[in-house]
Amino acid sequence: VNGWGIAKIQDYAASAAPWADLSKRYWGFVGPLIISFAILNSALGNGNAGINAASRVAYAMGRIGTLPRSFARLSRYQTPIIAIIIHSVASIVVSIGLGVAFGVANAFGLIGSLLTLGLLLLYMASCVSTFFYYRRERPQDFRVVQHAIVPVIPLIVLVITFWYQIYPIPPFPLNLAVPILAVWIVLGVVYMLYLNRSNPEALQNGKEIFLQDLETEPTGLADGLL
Repeated sequence: VNGWGIAKIQDYAASAAPWADLSKRYWGFVGPLIISFAILNSALGNGNAGINAASRVAYAMGRIGTLPRSFARLSRYQTPIIAIIIHSVASIVVSIGLGVAFGVANAFGLIGSLLTLGLLLLYMASCVSTFFYYRRERPQDFRVVQHAIVPVIPLIVLVITFWYQIYPIPPFPLNLAVPILAVWIVLGVVYMLYLNRSNPEALQNGKEIFLQDLETEPTGLADGLL
């Protein structure tokens, strides 16, 4: 905002390559080249991190039985090879498929919208679940300020952010993000109900996907905030 100029910020959205234009203004002809390498490096890093995170969770779910056991298969390098391959192929198919269907910019926007809305819902659920987790699982550690009042603050911010992501309704194909996300959530609920009937032990083992806390619950957090 400062680099572009507050009074001319509307021109930022109208630019075909705003980052390149901004870097050229301050760094000359070499600016767009530097920015292009920086963005490419960031894109590759984010893609790699996404595959690592998704395959790691899929591996853990395969290990406890909420996904097929093949997801828990390790390569000779002790990496979840099946989970990595499936997620990599799925990412390539989705990216190229949406790019062909809607164009590169629209595909990027749609995927970004889906990820953003999904993460916002995840963070909102984390805020809400903090209260119930400590009340049910660790009542001895429950603190009203830390586990009831403090989570409300980011929850409000996240709800407002989520609302402005979906209203006013964005243009096509970005408006497909909410229906796609809704279908994905419904499929997840249906699959969870299926597991609850066919393999309830797997759902119970879901608590063991991540390692138990190795450190005791920190104290004095509320005092530090006040």
